[in-house]
Amino acid sequence: MGEASDDIKLTSGSVIEISRFPGYVLQTKVKGEIVSKVESELLCRAFIYMYLGDDPFDKEAKEKFGASMLSLF
Repeated sequence: MGEASDDIKLTSGSVIEISRFPGYVLQTKVKGEIVSKVESELLCRAFIYMYLGDDPFDKEAKEKFGASMLSLF
C-alpha cells in the first residue's frame, strides 16, 4: 500500500486521520479505514514542520501541542 485510491468518496463530515509511525511511515485513514501508508523521512519531516515549524499551518494546533508538552513536566 503506498498510493491512495481515487475511489474514496468524501462526504460532509468525513474524518481524515494522518498518523506518523516509527521508521518514517505516514498512514492515512479515511472514515476509520486505512487508505495509504507511505515510508518517507522527507515527507514525515515536512508534515510535522507544516504544523510545528516557524510559520505553522494551524497556529492554534501548535500552541495546543506546546501546552500539552509543558503539562508533561
